[in-house]
Amino acid sequence: MNKGILGIIKTSQEKNRVYEDITTGYFNSNKFSNDLINLVKEDKYGSISMIMFAFENMDVIKRYVDYEISIQIFVELHKAAAEFFDMGTIYTVYENKFAIVLPDIKIFDANNLAKEFILKTKDLIYIGNLPISIVVKAGIVNYPSHSSEAGVLIKMLDKSLDQASKIQNSIQIYNNIMDKEQEIYFSDLVSLCDALKNNMFSLAFQPIIDIQKNKISGAEALLRWNIQNNSYMTVSELIKRAEDAGFINEITRWLFRSVTDQLKEWKEKGIEIPVSMNLSSKDLADESFINYVKSYIEDTKLNPKYIEFELTERSIIDDVKLVTGHLKKLKSAGVKLSLDDFGAGFNSIKNLMDFAGKFDFLKIDKSFIDKILKDEKLIIVDCIIKAAHRLGMRVIAEGVEINEQVEILKTVDCDMIQGFYFSKPLTALEFEEYILDFTAKEH
Repeated sequence: MNKGILGIIKTSQEKNRVYEDITTGYFNSNKFSNDLINLVKEDKYGSISMIMFAFENMDVIKRYVDYEISIQIFVELHKAAAEFFDMGTIYTVYENKFAIVLPDIKIFDANNLAKEFILKTKDLIYIGNLPISIVVKAGIVNYPSHSSEAGVLIKMLDKSLDQASKIQNSIQIYNNIMDKEQEIYFSDLVSLCDALKNNMFSLAFQPIIDIQKNKISGAEALLRWNIQNNSYMTVSELIKRAEDAGFINEITRWLFRSVTDQLKEWKEKGIEIPVSMNLSSKDLADESFINYVKSYIEDTKLNPKYIEFELTERSIIDDVKLVTGHLKKLKSAGVKLSLDDFGAGFNSIKNLMDFAGKFDFLKIDKSFIDKILKDEKLIIVDCIIKAAHRLGMRVIAEGVEINEQVEILKTVDCDMIQGFYFSKPLTALEFEEYILDFTAKEH
């Protein structure tokens, strides 16, 4: 065999390796991209549909069953797809994703084919004697319906799969409206990051009233971000976006420092009042944040009895062992802890028993207070208050808006209330005036 032929064979083998996925043996993402570019250039077909499938629970099977079994299932999915989609070409495009190009197939036909294929994957498969259930999702795009550029189509295909996961669908045809919503969401994240860098946050303080003693017993500090249209993003939206972006910890540190600065300023004016603030699950799980709080209190000689952290049930139950240790550290630093939104989660009564001794306050969720005028809801609230008192916690009712709610809460020995009945959230200066007015009314 002459050297020329050997060279051609060697070049061909190297080219095959460039276009072959090592794990599955099928064409890879390089081949997928090149083939799609060529198909679009040729303009031979009036319609080309592409489907991307994701083996959603591959990582779970890797971690808890067996790595080799997860790979074997992934390869078997390729084989099943190659047989089912015999009119198309299969490509391994990521470690748990494969794509299929279907020339001359319209988008809704592709959608029906994807549905039928996913139904076939729902049957339990057996690897040896082990039954395995697999989860497959799909995203779909079409040339020229979505775009006439191969690169754009590939990006849209990946996004369509993300859309399927976000709205918990098995299959999602690329949706431009959803894509625009994602762009807005990303833009909000960028703005949020800029706000943190440029100190564009502010605080509002909502009074907490001791209804048994008729006095102001504290305030909750609420984070506000004044965005360009002069409206405010809700706290829950703010926290969710910050958690998504991975910088909730930095925002909580800003909140903590700002609250402590305000406490110092109020002390100079003769106002000493406890202020609570929210911690997210990510804050509570982060030991560096817990240590930051302890060190800050020690370094600034701040009286910790005026600091209170509010935590929801959901922020605690994900990793009870880790969280319990961090709660103890916070308690040892002298700060108060409040169990927020009680009753909004699952197994609240069971959690209440588990949280005994860890919290100073329990805040009853507004959803209970809204319906407290109904006898059955009043009975539940009464039971929660009695149980909390027996476990050494004082009780705060959230979202109190009318006098009838106040009077009922007094009769069932609720300690404190928070809500629009007494006051909306106020600026620091407004809160100072509120204290003066409230004190004047007492006398």
